[in-house]
Amino acid sequence: KPHRAQTAFVAQREPAKLAAGGSTQWQFGGQPRMQDAVSTQDGVPAPIRMPQHQLHGRMQQHQGLRSPPAHRSPAVTFDLPGASTQEQQWRASRPRSMSLPPEGFDEALALHRTRVTVVAPGAGMHQNGKAYFALGQDSLLQVEKAGASRAPYDRYPESWPNGAPAPNLKSFAEDLLSQNWLDRTDILIFGSRGGQVVLPFFWQNRGSLVPPAVIINGGCAMQLPTSVFWPDEAMTFLLVGGQDNFNKGMPADAHLADIRSRVPAKNCTTAVLYVNEMTHMPQP
Repeated sequence: KPHRAQTAFVAQREPAKLAAGGSTQWQFGGQPRMQDAVSTQDGVPAPIRMPQHQLHGRMQQHQGLRSPPAHRSPAVTFDLPGASTQEQQWRASRPRSMSLPPEGFDEALALHRTRVTVVAPGAGMHQNGKAYFALGQDSLLQVEKAGASRAPYDRYPESWPNGAPAPNLKSFAEDLLSQNWLDRTDILIFGSRGGQVVLPFFWQNRGSLVPPAVIINGGCAMQLPTSVFWPDEAMTFLLVGGQDNFNKGMPADAHLADIRSRVPAKNCTTAVLYVNEMTHMPQP
């Protein structure tokens, strides 16, 4: 069971309780404060409190005050796997106070959905397609996809080895900010290069206003060509594989220690799930 340590929360699940029989560790970085204690069930952390700026946004949403989405450029695709075509069109275009929802559509339920944005480049939209589809089927979630893999901007910026000028992942992140994507999402999902480039760019420009993020591969917590400004208040969940090529050949203990060293000492809202058997993308 998890216990309070002097510098971190540490929780380790018993291998027998894992679905795949693998060895998995939970690590919570930073120095926890009493009011930030994380409750758990079977070694799995419960949801952490929503930041005030996100709570304010949700209150506006529930009151019907949130402005309609900004114009979306062709560089960004918009997808709701769990919604009907009618719902997608209505949600994307209507002024909230001026039009009626399609017949049979529960607006109250839609207003209470947690808005999840998957930043597609690097997120494994094909490899993890079944998982993303399942998210879209959840009536409590509104799942959207930002961008696309293999698009012209899906390449590292010039500051990286073998990087390229715009369009690249940095200019793609700039486009997302200019289109106010962070203002209309509650949770971000990144993978691979998205966690290496796009999320750090968000942090550099918006700081603690960036919504909580799930980072497959933990790209933001590795040695990168550019420094990462990691806010003390950032809420992050890192899913890291022991067989991932991102570990640069380090043994599991050293790899996990390296990841933890990159989390700010004052941050107590970062969790790392280290799956020793996982490669670059989670296996089915």
